[in-house]
Amino acid sequence: MYLGFENPHWGAFKVRILRESWKNFAVTPETQYRVGQRVQATRVIGWYQGDPAIIVETPEQIVVKGE
Repeated sequence: MYLGFENPHWGAFKVRILRESWKNFAVTPETQYRVGQRVQATRVIGWYQGDPAIIVETPEQIVVKGE
């Protein structure tokens, strides 16, 4: 799942939740997060398939803002 800023997401910064990490979430991330929601992701920015990204592994690394 991508939490991103561009569509298509190639070439843009994104927050990525890899499928193997979905087991760490109470519900699937696509159910837990929605389009237009403000979130804060806490991890070191790295690279994913040539693009800058934060790879999130647990729900504690994402905070929903303004709700």
